Amino acid sequence: MPAASIKLCAALRYPAYKRSTPDGKTFMYLALRDTTGLFPDGISAAWLEPEALEFLQSHQAELVAGRCVDLEIYHVRSVEGEMRARIKACALAPKAPSHIKHEEKLHQQEQPA
Repeated sequence: MPAASIKLCAALRYPAYKRSTPDGKTFMYLALRDTTGLFPDGISAAWLEPEALEFLQSHQAELVAGRCVDLEIYHVRSVEGEMRARIKACALAPKAPSHIKHEEKLHQQEQPA
């Protein structure tokens, strides 16, 4: 029976980064603030699949604190008082209009007058 999964949109609390298992397998790790309210204290998630590192390499510059990602997670559990999960699927969420406006303003300020 396949593991039940949960779809959610969450904001990164810190930039995404690589971690390694004791046996040397590398994976992507995310510390998240859940925007849906399902996990009010946040959740940390590991993406163990090979495509995780490709995703991280392709989107490293965008995977910064505050950036939202659409996730499908499973194996949700509490470990030492912290909610943790595994990632089944991950994609960049569309940016909010306010975020786009802020980026445009920053870009305009960088342009010489």
